[in-house]
Amino acid sequence: MISPKKEIIICKVRNQWRLSVKNKLDSLFFARLFVSEQKQIASMTRHKKTCLREFEILVASSQQVAQK
Repeated sequence: MISPKKEIIICKVRNQWRLSVKNKLDSLFFARLFVSEQKQIASMTRHKKTCLREFEILVASSQQVAQK
């Protein structure tokens, strides 16, 4: 039979282990989420640059038409 003090110690160790595993899983999840957000931001930035270039071309061509 295990003494009450040893049971408490075993429970504490078990809880610490569970917290450690949970923290590792949480950190992996949030790391993947962060990478996903960074990729999304990069994609949006590329899209914005493309739209700005197309807009500049449109403005330049409309100015040429207006000058004629």
